Amino acid sequence: MADFFETLENDMRKGADEIRKGWDAFKGSLKMAAFDLGQNEKEHLEAENAIYTWTDGDVEDFPYFFAGASTKDQAMRTLATMMMRDDRLVSPCNGVVASIDENNNTIAIVVNDEVIVAVKVCTGSVDFSKEATILVKQGEFIHLGQPLVQFNQKMHAKTKLLLVKPACTIDLKAMGFKPAASKGTQQAGTKLISK
Repeated sequence: MADFFETLENDMRKGADEIRKGWDAFKGSLKMAAFDLGQNEKEHLEAENAIYTWTDGDVEDFPYFFAGASTKDQAMRTLATMMMRDDRLVSPCNGVVASIDENNNTIAIVVNDEVIVAVKVCTGSVDFSKEATILVKQGEFIHLGQPLVQFNQKMHAKTKLLLVKPACTIDLKAMGFKPAASKGTQQAGTKLISK
């Protein structure tokens, strides 16, 4: 009986050593994977905490962040305005297309559980249904910089970034969002608003 327990104890020690070696190897591979993914994760988190310009053009204003916004911009919850000088709109963030309103030239994007934004081209200067091709569908996951709309020609039109959710910019400011770019000429994909 003593031999049985001695053999069992030796087998348990060997098993424990094998488990320890396996665990150490597993931890090592996790560290390597974390190191490899670290940069991508950092970029992903940064993209989640920022909104970027959606076209080439001129950043004109950040109405919702400063006092003196017009009644219309207050009602629309306009975060930023840009004069578009481009033939396309691109996604200002990673997210999911919440809605496409061709009549109002607007595409809404769910950024995360707390934030939904919409990109709008002012209807006085362009018509999505006649002068553009919508490149995304409702419910589609989209990436920062992914083309949303392709116009038939280069457009010179006023565009807006609207806040759909939260319902009040005070909440957005409380989350730590603020303008991250200066007014003036910017390329599509320039960090515009961030934490």
